[in-house]
Order: sequence, then structure tokens, then C-alpha cells
Amino acid sequence: MPFIIKINLRHSTTGSTIRTLRRYTNFVYNKKFNSLASTFSFDFYFDPRNQEHAEIICVSHLHEVKLYYTTNTESNYEPKESELELTGFMLLNRFRNNGKPQLVNCSGYAKPGVLLDCDIPPDQYPLEDEGLTFRQVIQKTIKPFNLGLVISARAKGVNTRVEEKDVEEKSDEDMGKTASESSQNIASYLSELARSRNIVLSHNAKGNVFITTPNTTGMPLFNFDFTDPTENSDVKKIPGIDSELIFNGQALHTHITIKQQADDTEGSNGAETTIRNPLLPVGRGFVYRPRVVVISSGNEFTVGEAARYELGKEIREAVNLNISIAKIDINGKLISPDNTITVKDPTQFLYNPSTWFIQEVAITVNEKEEKCVMSCVLPFGYDYDTTKLKNVFVDAHNNLPRF
Repeated sequence: MPFIIKINLRHSTTGSTIRTLRRYTNFVYNKKFNSLASTFSFDFYFDPRNQEHAEIICVSHLHEVKLYYTTNTESNYEPKESELELTGFMLLNRFRNNGKPQLVNCSGYAKPGVLLDCDIPPDQYPLEDEGLTFRQVIQKTIKPFNLGLVISARAKGVNTRVEEKDVEEKSDEDMGKTASESSQNIASYLSELARSRNIVLSHNAKGNVFITTPNTTGMPLFNFDFTDPTENSDVKKIPGIDSELIFNGQALHTHITIKQQADDTEGSNGAETTIRNPLLPVGRGFVYRPRVVVISSGNEFTVGEAARYELGKEIREAVNLNISIAKIDINGKLISPDNTITVKDPTQFLYNPSTWFIQEVAITVNEKEEKCVMSCVLPFGYDYDTTKLKNVFVDAHNNLPRF
């Protein structure tokens, strides 16, 4: 197996507390860009009479797990730190008994995934103090979970001051409510602060919270030109290519209007702006699908930022390109999200080359195959750059067909 799994038992009576698994099957690794919790799972043969097996599985212990990816095929190879892919916890075990030897399914997620499951503890209120930066707010919030914070060189705005009004809005002012009513999920709370700065909360291989921005302009990992008959084409060189494009017009609107609530204390009118979706035709005789979003006057979004965010979210959810290949690495490096590909494929209505952003990669490894599925969206779904947003499918119907 190209993945080496190390499990920290914390305590052992049979040997080292760090156990290395090289024999397992049905390995799945979902590596996500816009998420605090990439996930993994694998099947492991469990002999209940084997004390070592019992220590490795040990239900309810939530063992720390490290995943390494290596191209070294030596049976006892010890992976390097540079080959570390994920640091997380084993959370779920599935056992079965039908009278035959069985595999136990083990699965878990990256360490910051705990922020998705948990609410801000009571001793953390109030969540913010006036004058704290976004970096300081995150550090304060994740400190009880022993999580580190790493900031990408691409990320901006982490030192922006958090306004007092937002402190009040984001931390549930009514402390007279019961705990369950006044609690707020940690990840959703931090995501609210991050998205207004066009910052993405993710994680790195060491299990730290990772602040970054999307790499939508880098060199594409692949150039899939399905019309290129030459042997140098990525389509010809890469085995097992299978792609699917899904366009869901029901999730899209021709116009998105953002209305900001008026500030009653000043008696002023709220700002308003409308953004048009270039993926849908508009005008006389065409479709009209409006949507209106109201934001509060204290919201950290400007109306323009909010409009681009809402349009990007719609496009991200409505237009998806999934490409499966029988290959999981490039030059010994695992294929990863936060990269781009280009695609030209008339069979999927992509008559011209278009750029797609990889938001998630699903890796599957078993005795029969190695497979990578890249889940892609249009770059605007993450960078909100209106200067680059255009209809990648048609150009006013003047360019069809193009072969």
C-alpha cells in the first residue's frame, strides 16, 4: 500500500505506543480544500484474541492517526516527515459477526474536525474583545483543543481588527438563555468571520488549522483536451479517465440583489446592489430568476462583497465537474485540491478550453486499483473575481458546434 498508517495508542502493554499499519485494504482518503476535516477510512483484519489488535482498535479511545504517502515499496520503510499527509483521530469502528473472519472498518478525520462537532465552551464567552485581530480570535477559540494555527503567505486580512459590534452579533448577546440555546458551533462561527475576508479555513498535514486563499491562477495539474489525438495529450497518457459534468440550473439565479438593512439609530437607508449571473441568459424573451438577500447593517460584508459571495456559492453548488483517473500522484506527489485543471471536451458541452478549480480529491486504494476522483468547480466559486467570470459553455450561441 502506498499509504503508511501510524496509530498512537497512548499506552501499551505489548510494545511501542506508536504502531505502524502496512497491511489493510479498502483505503479511502477524501482531501478537501474548504474544510477543517479531510476524512479517511480503511478496513483492518481484527482478531479479538490478539492483544495487539485489540490495542490498535480499542473502541472509544479516539487514537491519534498519521497518514503518510510514499512511493517507496520496501516492506519496512519508515516514512519521512515530508511524506506526512494527515494528522487526525480515529473516530468510528464498524464490527460485524456472521461466523466468519471479518474486517473492521476504521475511519476518522483531521484534528481540526473537532471544531465542526463542538460548540464554543461556556468559559470562552464573550467570544471576542474589542480590538482583537482575526488571528487572535482564532487562536483564542482553538486554544482549548490544543490546535496550532498556520497562515499561508497568500492569506490576507488575518490581522484586521474585529469590530465591537460584530463581537456582540457573533457571540450570542443573550446570556440568560439555556446553554443549548445560546451555544454556537465553533467552525460555523469562525467561517462567518473568515468568509467576509475571502479567507478559507482548512488544515495542514500536521493537524493545525490552516488559513489560506484559493490558488485559482497557478499552473494547471492537468490539461485534458479530449479533441487532441496525439499521444502527448494528458487524455492519452493518463489511464482510466472518466468524467462527468453536472449543470443544475434550478440552483442558479439570473440576478442576486443584496439589500442592507437601514440603521435605525441614524435613520439612514441601507445600501443595495445587484449582480448578474453570466451563466444564464437574460433580457427580453429570456429567463428571469431573481433572488434577494438581506444582510444586517453590522455585517462585515459590503453589499458588493456579499453579492459576489452569494453568486460564487450558487455557482460552486450548481456547476460541478468530476474527473476520475487511475492515478493518484504526479511525480511522486499525491494529487491535491487547491489546484486547477483545464478541460476541453465537446461531449460535455465544453467546446473551448476552460479552467476548473479542484476543491476536493477522493483517493481510493485497494488490491485491485488506485483511483483519484477530482471534484472541480469554476474558479469564481472561490476567488469571486468577476473580471474572469464568463460563460464557459456557450458564447451567445454563435460558436456551436465547434470541432
